[in-house]
Amino acid sequence: SAASVTYAVYAISSHTAVAHPGLVLTVPVVLYCVLRYIYLVFHREQGGQPEEMLLTDRPLHTAILLWGLLVVGIFIWF
Repeated sequence: SAASVTYAVYAISSHTAVAHPGLVLTVPVVLYCVLRYIYLVFHREQGGQPEEMLLTDRPLHTAILLWGLLVVGIFIWF
């Protein structure tokens, strides 16, 4: 939860966020990634090797790709 809150504060009030106000749109994607990781660790018991989880979990790949596209798009358009 601390990582999610920290990112939300960064996306809302940092110098980068002031210059690119659309950055707040990335907060739900980051929240999804954190919650997906928690789900995989506690419900699927895959927490032993986080790097393997990152390389094999398709929904996490999609969310990271979406986050990257959003960030690039926001930096271009705002």
